[in-house]
Amino acid sequence: MFKILWSILTLKCPTCRTENMFTNPSLINLKDIDKMPKHCPNCEEDFMPEAGYYFGAMFVSYGITCFLLFMMLGISLLLYGSISRTFLYGTIVIVLLLWTYLFRLSRVVWINIALYFDKNVFNF
Repeated sequence: MFKILWSILTLKCPTCRTENMFTNPSLINLKDIDKMPKHCPNCEEDFMPEAGYYFGAMFVSYGITCFLLFMMLGISLLLYGSISRTFLYGTIVIVLLLWTYLFRLSRVVWINIALYFDKNVFNF
């Protein structure tokens, strides 16, 4: 379980957990933010099984972003008893700074979920 979580957080291949899932590891280069190889160079896992495969990753990204926002706002409620405007703006800035990582993280989570269900649940 920890290996899977570590491969998700480090954006590695869900099967071999050694190769990067994205061709450019930089989170700053916005031109290549979504560029992925078609197959893993190490284990030949298919990263693009069909067109529109990562459409579901959009919902994963939404869930992760909402979790972060509500967690930070909950911390503000616990510490200050209300949501201060400064804390709210700071939370929004943090999420905006993390959006490239969250974009990639949601794709890695999506393919990990799909491969888990393919190998464990739907293995008749």
